[in-house]
Amino acid sequence: MTDTAQTRTAPHVCARHRSIKYINRVEAITPRQLRGIEIAASTDDGIPAVHLVCWRNSVALDMSGLASMECESAVENGVVVHTATLTATLPGLAGPVPPACCFLMTAVDGSRWLMGTDMRPYPRVSYTRNLPQSPGDACVSQLTATWVSTVGIMRVIG
Repeated sequence: MTDTAQTRTAPHVCARHRSIKYINRVEAITPRQLRGIEIAASTDDGIPAVHLVCWRNSVALDMSGLASMECESAVENGVVVHTATLTATLPGLAGPVPPACCFLMTAVDGSRWLMGTDMRPYPRVSYTRNLPQSPGDACVSQLTATWVSTVGIMRVIG
């Protein structure tokens, strides 16, 4: 990848600190829809993979701009714990996602990522609402989803 346009738009992922920027689609999915998925062993880049056959009843979030996700890993009591944080800007006073939901993310390069599984703990979602002070300011909501687990984010294959 020597083209500067490709370098700008390709998600950056590394083993210790993962950063996926330029996410152009985020879908909320109930954990029930993830029953029966099998998480494959880590790929050569250290990220586990999951094969998803079909998606029904997922809710695509109406985003303003692009979303991003950060994932950090730390060893606690001899166990690797991953903390993933998804940040997206939603237009207006966006309605809340279901309390127990997972997120399927698609980056601009077509790669897909899954945050959450069918088992607890589920990603914790919080909103920050920005009400405009003047007529020229934007009315937006900032969605922040945080997931702490021993699995970490998963690359979607298939």
